[in-house]
Amino acid sequence: MTILIAPRVVPAQLPAAGHKQWKGLEFIYWRCWWNQAWIVQEISLARKAVFMCGETNLDAHDLFAAASFLHEHKLTNATMIDLTSAINLAEVRQACLENRKLDLFTLLISTRMYRASDKRDRIYSLLGLCTDEDASTIIPDYAMSAAEVYTNFARRLLNRGTLDVLTAVGDFRRRCIPDLPSWVPDWSISSRTQEFLLPGKEISAAASKDSEAKLNFSGNLILHAAGLVFDTVVDTGLPFVFPYIDMQVAYIFSPMETMNRAPFQHAILNWFVSYWTAIRLDEWKGFLSRLKTFGYPTGEEASHIYLRTITADSYPVADLESAYSAYCKTNMLSKPDREVKVEEIQESATFRTHLDRACHGRRMFLTSRGYLGLGPLMTERGAKVVLLTGGKTPYILRKEKSGEYTSRGECYVHGIMRGEAWDESIANEEFRII
Repeated sequence: MTILIAPRVVPAQLPAAGHKQWKGLEFIYWRCWWNQAWIVQEISLARKAVFMCGETNLDAHDLFAAASFLHEHKLTNATMIDLTSAINLAEVRQACLENRKLDLFTLLISTRMYRASDKRDRIYSLLGLCTDEDASTIIPDYAMSAAEVYTNFARRLLNRGTLDVLTAVGDFRRRCIPDLPSWVPDWSISSRTQEFLLPGKEISAAASKDSEAKLNFSGNLILHAAGLVFDTVVDTGLPFVFPYIDMQVAYIFSPMETMNRAPFQHAILNWFVSYWTAIRLDEWKGFLSRLKTFGYPTGEEASHIYLRTITADSYPVADLESAYSAYCKTNMLSKPDREVKVEEIQESATFRTHLDRACHGRRMFLTSRGYLGLGPLMTERGAKVVLLTGGKTPYILRKEKSGEYTSRGECYVHGIMRGEAWDESIANEEFRII
């Protein structure tokens, strides 16, 4: 059994994992500064930016270039540096420098990990970067509550005929703002998931084909949407969320702990992540026996369906089997019969990226008609898989005792993502989403 503790970095003339030079970078990239909402505008609009850390000055270009290098060469596991904020900030800054168009919704998703002491500033702090109509028509009004600001913005998006805002709803259990309708994202919290429709990294989805959205509102809080119930969730797997890391992340990854961590602690943390992932994927494989017994509606092999589902069909199908094999060899899921090749390590890292994007913060589910999918953490038995007019993905809705629905968010269902289940003639059921 082989465990990939850290990729070799010697050929690139870089220090070994755990070296004090890596710890210096960790100390910089783990600082709370990277998660402040207002820095996005400050850094992105500056023609030249300099980072000051103690008595050291660092050119922003160099710091972003280092983050890009580590990210592109899959060195984050070796260093345990979280580069998400730095990479996203660099992308927004580059877009501004190149005068590319930026809409507020895309900016909000791209900067989801950033925090603001005033929750309304998650939206207001980005207006200076927008190039769409929101930049001139949304006027900061601090007399409004955060719930009102978020709800009004969600309505603006929906009134444009796009349901993309429903993909960003997120985990209900972590919501911080009371009185927020279920169809409105809580932008004040970071998301455990990467939205399936994240601009630039979106999966191929046209579940409702090219239908036009049919929406209206009751008052300001109830969304009326037209569509059809495709199926009902009958079983769910355990959530793909690292439990120990979620609870202890502030301790494990604090700057001081990072500076003091020995090389073997890097190995232990990497081992834990790989081991936990192996356990969760093994648990999800329990759905395979049912697929093999009853067959799948599309006629595909169960193992093939499983692999396409855990990557949300984002990985090239022709390379999927070999990539998964490489991933198993380097992440404790199988016993290799030979030494793992460098190419397999790289292929494994790429597969792991697709796996994490699709699965993290979600759970696997099975429907009554035998379809396999990935849904939000709050997906539960009895929930409805719904296709809405104008929607790109299916959605998970829960029917309440009042007859109204609460939105749980987007989902992936293998076999219906390209309109296979869409029928315009019966897509006229009204869903009152509160």
